[in-house]
Amino acid sequence: MEKILVIEKRGNADIVHFLAQRLTDPMVADNIKEHLLNAVDAGKIYLTIDFSNVQYLSSSYLSILVALDKKVKAEGGSVNICCLNQNIASIFSIARFDMIFDIFGSENDAVTDMESKIR
Repeated sequence: MEKILVIEKRGNADIVHFLAQRLTDPMVADNIKEHLLNAVDAGKIYLTIDFSNVQYLSSSYLSILVALDKKVKAEGGSVNICCLNQNIASIFSIARFDMIFDIFGSENDAVTDMESKIR
């Protein structure tokens, strides 16, 4: 399986970078969910999810974000979203994810906001 994401430490926050342009495979979604939930178990509870490379995602990936947000909040952390293209921003709006997550236009803005939440 090709590498689909990397997690980069930046300050006190962790940034999840999706490497794939299309997030559609349900089997890969299961692996991503497990990887991200394990990261939370390992103490990564201040996450910024960077969608700058993603052009399309299926609903199974939206459910990952909901599960991740629930687990992170239970641990006292937070999830920010950044760098959505117009299509994905529309999906987030329709799914009302803009009411669940703080969404930022740039990674820097998302990380700056996350740093303020940590202090």
